[in-house]
Order: sequence, then structure tokens, then C-alpha cells
Amino acid sequence: MTLFFLAYVLILVIIFIRQINSGYAKESWNISELLINYQGGFVRRGLLGEFFYSLHQWFGISPYIAIIVFCATAYLALIAFFVLLFSKKKQSLFLLPFVFVLGNPIMNNFWVRKDVFLILLFILTLFSYLRINKQILRIIVVNFLLMVGILIHEGFAFICLPILLLLSASDTHQAKSPVARWARTFTLLLPSLVTFFATFVAKGSYASAQAIWNSWKSITFPLQEAQSNLAPSAIDALSWSLRKGISFSYNIFTNFDNGFYAPLLWAMVFILIYYIITKASSLNYPLFRQKTVDPINRELMSNSMMLQLIAVLPLLILGWDWGRWIFYWVVSSLAIYFLVPEEKLKASLPQPISTISLKLNTCLDGMLGRCNLLFLALLVGFPQYSWVLVTSIQHSAAGTLLKSFSTVIEQLLNFT
Repeated sequence: MTLFFLAYVLILVIIFIRQINSGYAKESWNISELLINYQGGFVRRGLLGEFFYSLHQWFGISPYIAIIVFCATAYLALIAFFVLLFSKKKQSLFLLPFVFVLGNPIMNNFWVRKDVFLILLFILTLFSYLRINKQILRIIVVNFLLMVGILIHEGFAFICLPILLLLSASDTHQAKSPVARWARTFTLLLPSLVTFFATFVAKGSYASAQAIWNSWKSITFPLQEAQSNLAPSAIDALSWSLRKGISFSYNIFTNFDNGFYAPLLWAMVFILIYYIITKASSLNYPLFRQKTVDPINRELMSNSMMLQLIAVLPLLILGWDWGRWIFYWVVSSLAIYFLVPEEKLKASLPQPISTISLKLNTCLDGMLGRCNLLFLALLVGFPQYSWVLVTSIQHSAAGTLLKSFSTVIEQLLNFT
């Protein structure tokens, strides 16, 4: 298994380097999403773009170079965090490179976006809440980090607020009644909730989108199309109505790629990922002679996965980038499981979540209990958005390895 692990990681590294060498156009969704700033007034998603814009205005730093370095550093930092965390917890690293965990940003080519940094910010926010003992300082730091994440992308609230609200509510046990406890909890996180509301009020418009794009027009990027007066899609999305945004998700429910109904395939992917992660102890193969000591508590992992699935559910409705939402779901669930102390996590999670996850586990054990878990893990693949069957097959671990070996054989045959 060590040889398989090394081969798979090597392939991901090669793909990663190729993506950097190929570059990203200024108008691409990857880059243009990170260009959203406040030059057209306060709008959602503008904080990070304002940071890159200011770097260029004040210090003459190339926005493209700054974005690539920033995103690559964030991705490598996230990998380093989980490698160190899993090593500290005596867990096998075997699953980490798979497409449904940390391999997702490479396989679906979205490491140059806000997602990886937002997950890092989620981890830092959760860590701060758990480790800062002084309540006033904890409230200030947690709200600050939450507000930064929400101002970068409002989707941050969906993955972060639920667990923080639950943890905070369980910590306010001295309150006399549940109403008082939850009132106090919402009061403590009120700055973040107000910021979240502000992103909906100042969601942006056609005029603000055009002003943002105009602010970047005079700045040359290594790759860019002919000058256009129209803002690219990622910036223009600020002017989209709720109906237009949801229409993309609706397209998933009318997708019959190669005759296969996309929602059924997506449902299978979500179910398999949930099953694989909650039974990850069965795949804790020793790598580099390191043996796993503590098996994963399936009940707690299931509850974490179920909580975060409910948390990202609005994103599944509002946008069709379901491959990215899987990244949010899985990685945030793992962070919660390994960072939150067991007793604290048990006390925080609502009983209905435990009941649902228990029934789901029983059902899946009956359906998939006889299947080889490694075989299932090798087959799971999915695109970044919509559904393309060929892409899904190629993005699975088995498909990635077969495609890479096929490329090597093709090059050898052409050479001879």
C-alpha cells in the first residue's frame, strides 16, 4: 500500500505542477473570483480581492503572482496541517490524497480559489474557540475570524456557524432555560451574524460588478483574453438574482449524461463518501511502517459528517459546484472530529443527528457491508460541478492511476 500511496501522491504532484505551469487566465473563474474588491462599493466576497488590489497599488506586486503564491501556500499549509494532525493522532495518511479528501482541489482544479483558505480559516476559528480560555478574548477573536471569512465568501458562514453555535450553546449550561442559553449564544456571535446578513443586503449589482472589473482593466496579467467591457462570470455573479443562482443547481436535476441521471449518481457519491469516511479505520493501512493506534470512533465521525452535511445543504441548493461542497463537507467534518474533545462533541451535537446517523449506518452496513471498502474508495470520483461521467471516472483514484499509466505507455510507444 505504501507503493500505491507514493505513486498516487506523485501523480497529484505532477498534475499540480502542470496546472501552475499552464496558468490561469485573468477572465477565468479561478482568478476573477479572487479579483472581487470594494472599488465599486461594499459588496459580498470583496475582502480578499481588496487585499490583492491594495498589494498592487501600494507595493506594485503582481496580483497574479500574489494570488498563485497565496493559494499554493494555503493548499500546502492545509496538507501539512492534516499530515501532522493525523500523525499526532496515530492515524494512517492513506485516505488523505483521495479526491474526496485533500486531492479534490487538484483533481477538480480549484486550489486557485477561495475554498482552501476558507477551510484553513475554519480550522483556525475552531481552534481559537477551543483553546482560548478567556471568554472575552475568545469572543473577540472568534467573531473577528468569522467576519473575515464571511467577507471573503458568505458560504463560510454555512460551514462554520452551526458547529460554533452548538459548541457555544453547550458551554452556556449555567443559563436557566434553553431559551436563555440560545439567546446568550446568538448574542455572543451577533457581530458575525450581522456581517452575514450584510452580505445579503449588499450582495452587489451590475454597476458594482462593472466597477470592480474596470478597476483591474489597466493591470496586465500573464494570461488574458482580448479586452472586454463585460465583467467575467465570477464577478458578474454579484448581480445575479437568487433565481438565476438556483437555476444552475436545477440543471443538475435535468442532467442525463450518457443516459445516467445525474442526481442518482451524485447521491451515490455522497453515500459512498459518508460510508468510507465513517469506516476509515478499515482503511488505516500502515504507511512507512507506521501503525494506527486509535481506531476512529464511528459514532462521533458519523455525527460530525451528518452535522456538516446539513450545514452545506444550502450551498448544494444555491450553487451547482457540488464537487467543491464535498471538499467543504469532508474536510470540515474531519477537522471537527479530530479537534473537538470527544466529551465536548458528544455534549454539543443534537440527539436527532445521532439518531439519523445511527439509522443510516445500520442501513448502509446492510447494503454495503459485504463490499470491499478499498474497492469502493478507488471507484469514487466526481467533477467540480454539474455531472460528467467520463470526468468522474478519470477523477477516481483508479481512473487517475490508469490514465497516468496509459499516458506513459502511449509515450513509450510513440518514442519507439
